[in-house]
Amino acid sequence: MSAIVADTVNSTLIFAGRTITDTPEGDVFTISYANDVSSQTQGSNGGVVAKSRVDKFAATLTIRVLKYTADDAFLNNLVNSDLSLNQGSLKTNFTRDGIAGTETYDIQNGTIQTRGDGTVNNTDGEDIVEYGIFGNMPRSV
Repeated sequence: MSAIVADTVNSTLIFAGRTITDTPEGDVFTISYANDVSSQTQGSNGGVVAKSRVDKFAATLTIRVLKYTADDAFLNNLVNSDLSLNQGSLKTNFTRDGIAGTETYDIQNGTIQTRGDGTVNNTDGEDIVEYGIFGNMPRSV
């Protein structure tokens, strides 16, 4: 499956009531859907049976934050606490044909799926930690 990429400059991520802002300069948020929207089965005499999948919005949102920041501490606390279902959104502002708009991915029943994996940056010294949030993420424009 392909991934949806949203730059951190034009996007706002809110998860579990917190706006995530401690992202590396020039970084992106990535959404990867786990399943197709529908499934098809070849029927007899050339017919096709199509069904909408109930898990079509299941996705993982990958985010990177600067290590040792308030957002890193917040997300790490979610990892270390009892499992909870959280809500949020990823909103990206855009302009199309001179008209401003907002693309929104609603995070429904989101949980921390992958804990913070640290990366050392020997170029500018800004170490990062990557987290994965799993949940249902329908899109609206």
